[in-house]
Amino acid sequence: MSVLVVDFGTSSCRAATVDRNGIVTSVSRIEHPPGQRGVTLDVETAWNTLCSAIRTERHGSDLAIEAIAVAGLLAWVFLDGHGDPLGPALTYADARGGAEAHAGEIADTEGDNAGETRLRLSGRRARADLAAWKLVWMRAHQPEIFSRVAAVHGLKDEFVRRLTGERVTDLAHADYTHCFSPGDRRFSDELCERAGLSPRLFAPVVAAQQVVGRLRRDGAAAAGVPEGTPVVAGSSDGTTAMYGCGVLSGELVAVCGTTDVLMQHLTQLPSEPSRALTVNSAMAGSGFLVGGATGSSGGMLAAVAALTGLELGECDAAAAQVQPGCEGLIAVPSLTGERAPYWHDSLRGGFIGLTEAHTREHLVRAVMEACAYRWRRLVSLLDDAGGGSRSIAVSGGGSTSTIWNQIRSDVVQRAVVRRCEPESTILGAAMFARAGVDPSVTLPELGRRWISDAETWTPRGETASVYADAFARFERIISSGAQEAVWQATSTLSE
Repeated sequence: MSVLVVDFGTSSCRAATVDRNGIVTSVSRIEHPPGQRGVTLDVETAWNTLCSAIRTERHGSDLAIEAIAVAGLLAWVFLDGHGDPLGPALTYADARGGAEAHAGEIADTEGDNAGETRLRLSGRRARADLAAWKLVWMRAHQPEIFSRVAAVHGLKDEFVRRLTGERVTDLAHADYTHCFSPGDRRFSDELCERAGLSPRLFAPVVAAQQVVGRLRRDGAAAAGVPEGTPVVAGSSDGTTAMYGCGVLSGELVAVCGTTDVLMQHLTQLPSEPSRALTVNSAMAGSGFLVGGATGSSGGMLAAVAALTGLELGECDAAAAQVQPGCEGLIAVPSLTGERAPYWHDSLRGGFIGLTEAHTREHLVRAVMEACAYRWRRLVSLLDDAGGGSRSIAVSGGGSTSTIWNQIRSDVVQRAVVRRCEPESTILGAAMFARAGVDPSVTLPELGRRWISDAETWTPRGETASVYADAFARFERIISSGAQEAVWQATSTLSE
């Protein structure tokens, strides 16, 4: 008996079958159609893509499925009183709400310590990707649509609603509304009041591994799976990948993809005065996942490869031709703004210190190094917040790069350990599904049984001083706002 899981990502939707031993036995992939790879997603098209991926995975298979779990990119769906979407889903990369969130951040740091209250209650700073600030933007710029909003939940939650008829959300999506308190495990009246929103807009909250319903007749017909199959709540793709990479072991874990997500499981709610870390509710027990999602990483590397005529598979060899520190070249890998740990929404990508002596190989390595500099700051903040780990476990597509893992280890000065299964989102979703229907196992137990290590990289002493200097330069560039000023000036010229 196996479980069926879905990973609805930025470029494609994958459906996979995972057996009782945590082995991914098959994967089917459906690319998103044109127009579905931007910052907004048509909900009906997204649903049809998900169903197509499941049908493709199940075609010709008579294997019994015990449960279904869905993981999806962070995106928000706004429903009217009839349960119909009021427009496209707004993804984490959609900038609407950015100005409002920035104004909220400024207000939070002034006056009566309201900001510290909001940060303490919500575990995160105000950001455009959070549902509350998209609603605040909608109220100001689309009041006629805002007046019709009866409910808001994640795109993943919309998929679960269509499969089962049940409207629920998981702890991670609740965390990312900015109206939920991880410490109290409930929607906060105070947070909702500060945003001018009703807590009734949000769905009931459950853990990702909880069975929320069974596949109803129309959902079964659309997906090609037997009616009555149990469906668990699931979670966001980044959160799900944390569990598939073994975050409940207490190790610092990093999932490397279009962006990087670094998290560590802590038992106590941390005090984090820098406002750089994000605190999420853990799906098991009463602890917290602390860390953050960075700006573009694999996405920046892919863009540079495409611009310079390289295939992604050639990037390791290209980077290996360049000495650590890239002869002074610093990349700013901020294609869609900086998230953790620097939080500059309007920052965009570029290179500082580029000369005629630099080659495309330098550009590639500079991107790899810059992404590792973010890790160095995040790890330092986690150490200060009560975390700390002698190693970083990695998974995801970006974890398969040998040279990038060595760069990460050298820059952060920690061992980097690659997990055997790079598909951590698929594995994490399978853990949720298995724990949901098998009361004899827990998420920590499944992690111990299913997750193992493949290879380890350790810091090389000869690179320490080079990377210490380069890291300091990188942080001066990010903090000075010089690169942001260049971007804003360029934007003005292009208008």
